[in-house]
Amino acid sequence: MKALVFGPRVWLRIAIKVTVLLFIFNALFGIFNLTPVITSVNAYGTLAPYRTRLVDPDDIGNQFMPLEVLLKAHEISRPKKDNEFRVIFLGNSGILGAGNPDNATIEAQITASGQTLRGKHIVAYNLAHEASSIMRDFLIADAALAYKPDLIVWCVSLGDFRYDNLNPMIAFNAQRMTMLTQQLGLTGLAAQTYGHFSKTWWNQSFWEQRTVLYRWLRLETYLPVHRYIYQTIAPGIIQQFPVPKEPVLMADDPVFTPMPGPTWDVLTGLTKLTDAPVMIVSEPMYMVQDNPANYNVEFSRALYDQYRTTLSQYCQQHNLWCIDMWDAVPAGEYTDSDFHRTPAGNAIIATKIIQETQSVLGK
Repeated sequence: MKALVFGPRVWLRIAIKVTVLLFIFNALFGIFNLTPVITSVNAYGTLAPYRTRLVDPDDIGNQFMPLEVLLKAHEISRPKKDNEFRVIFLGNSGILGAGNPDNATIEAQITASGQTLRGKHIVAYNLAHEASSIMRDFLIADAALAYKPDLIVWCVSLGDFRYDNLNPMIAFNAQRMTMLTQQLGLTGLAAQTYGHFSKTWWNQSFWEQRTVLYRWLRLETYLPVHRYIYQTIAPGIIQQFPVPKEPVLMADDPVFTPMPGPTWDVLTGLTKLTDAPVMIVSEPMYMVQDNPANYNVEFSRALYDQYRTTLSQYCQQHNLWCIDMWDAVPAGEYTDSDFHRTPAGNAIIATKIIQETQSVLGK
């Protein structure tokens, strides 16, 4: 029996038909906006334990996706109990708990303390992320409002307010960015870049959503099996890094000045989106005492002092609840970064935040 041999015209017709079918599939996928339907499937809480942290550092690139997907996998998506005072934490990798096991993060220690507020148990949720980005944290906070927090603790440092910061999470949440830009009149670089999302069948098509779908599938299948195990990092590593004698950043660095600038608007913006109180914390930072130019390898004294003064004035001007904890943790309780702390360092922060919360909101 002879093997069938197709001529060029047959193959051309096959190629055309396949192309047409793929185009129809892609168009229908976008017209019916199937990505939210597919990504609503969630294995966490049933087939796998909820995640206690929003992201894991070993696979951070594959965890940039719509925040609704990440939050469904997080323990905050559990139904809120009647006796729960729900607190969410926003911030950088130090607040995330880099170098700390799960039971040693700030959030875990607050929950384990058994402290109460207004007759309810304080339960803290870790919604921090890697690196610093004020706009990314703002988007996370907005998405987390659906889970009815009673208090938002927003830990910030100078690095959060960079004017040139375009965190990848913002790109994957451009629709939310656009909504907030229009609602609050935001003007920063993130709003200019991602605040003009247009909902069309094409940007909802399979081709455009393929990365989101792949990362959702990885989140639901690979990550529950290969859960990241956090190990304690030894204290003092940061002390081995020499701090330059010349300023690492000038006081008029255009990435941060003038202060305040467009990136600061989200501090007041969040208070307009929720009735829940927002505590803005100037995050503790490692510093050396014997360097007249710099506090550490990241920030010069002149620039950081200017930032702290500006933040204090900004909070007073806009009637924001702000506390300055920048020097609350001794230098010996930092590990491998200016913002990574030991469990004991985290305990200091946890205690101070509990005390501040109970003092302002009442026991």
